[in-house]
Amino acid sequence: MSEITRPSSQSSTVNTLSAVLEQRKELNAEALKFTQSLSEKDFKGIDFSESLTTFSDFGKEVGQLSVSITETTHGDKPCFRIHADSNGSIDGIPCGTSVTAFVSKQLETIEQQHHEYLKLSNHPIDKRTIISRQDEYCVIDLFVKQGEKVTKHSKRYRSDAVKGVMCEGSNLLLLRLLARKGNLVDELTFPSFDSEINLCHTTYKMLNNQTEKICGQSFEVLCVERTLFTSQDDVMTWRFFLTRSGHLARRLQIGSPVLMIASQIPQSAETDEVHTRPVFPMQPLNWEEDMEMRSKYEDRKSELVADHETYLRAHPEICDLIRDYTQFILTRKPDDVLPFTADYFEAFGPQREEKQDLPVEQNA
Repeated sequence: MSEITRPSSQSSTVNTLSAVLEQRKELNAEALKFTQSLSEKDFKGIDFSESLTTFSDFGKEVGQLSVSITETTHGDKPCFRIHADSNGSIDGIPCGTSVTAFVSKQLETIEQQHHEYLKLSNHPIDKRTIISRQDEYCVIDLFVKQGEKVTKHSKRYRSDAVKGVMCEGSNLLLLRLLARKGNLVDELTFPSFDSEINLCHTTYKMLNNQTEKICGQSFEVLCVERTLFTSQDDVMTWRFFLTRSGHLARRLQIGSPVLMIASQIPQSAETDEVHTRPVFPMQPLNWEEDMEMRSKYEDRKSELVADHETYLRAHPEICDLIRDYTQFILTRKPDDVLPFTADYFEAFGPQREEKQDLPVEQNA
């Protein structure tokens, strides 16, 4: 995780159109051809969940990766909701990352939240990147908390200048599409963002097919290599081994001491062979020390935070209402808070019609 010590200046946060267009040349014709060739058939059955177990270079289990893709809508636009969560520890230090993104069927990122943390005992680091679309711009906000110090960076790019940009969420969707189509010949190049939210580019190419074992069974897998070329001339490379159905069998990063391996046979890849159902003895429940349960907890927590933040951004009047109420009650300082609060919010409810007294007819 890169360390950021000072925020960008106002002039550097707004990139000129000419500079962005110069970077856009990295989106090659093969990538455009691939995205334009996508049809509804390619997305059929692509929404599923999977999990991989993370092992150290000594073979010790140190964490877990879970990925889920579900078809949904964002506003009125059909899209996919992509959530990935990786939690574990390296050298006894808790660390993790989570991504929640909404991606269109043209692989355009509508919105994304990317959270990373490293819980060092004396200097914890927490990093959150938010990508959103605002009018004609793609806006990126980066928040970095180191200890008690928080810094913020913001950049924006014209949407037409970063068309086809490949982010972490859309990357997961692209990998499944590449595995299912399986006909990639030339290298794909997309614009992307590095960890400093600078515009850069990333490439995808297929290596030779090979055989991979998942829970003792052999499957033919495709190997997709992704390389990210950062604005600082650094190069990071990942290799993804995927079944024909798009399930991850193995994932590794070149130079990293950890390896991720599928923890179960993909449902669509299971054979008709009858397997004996394993029996696991009852274990005492301690979710904070159980890697899988803690991962699910962090996964659900990240989903709720992202959902709540999205709702609050869509309804800014909520924050205005709470702020006005707080200011009003601190000004009046009522002794009995509950009746005062009820009277305050009664004005925002439906207006009641005043009842009129009707004359009573007298019997003749």
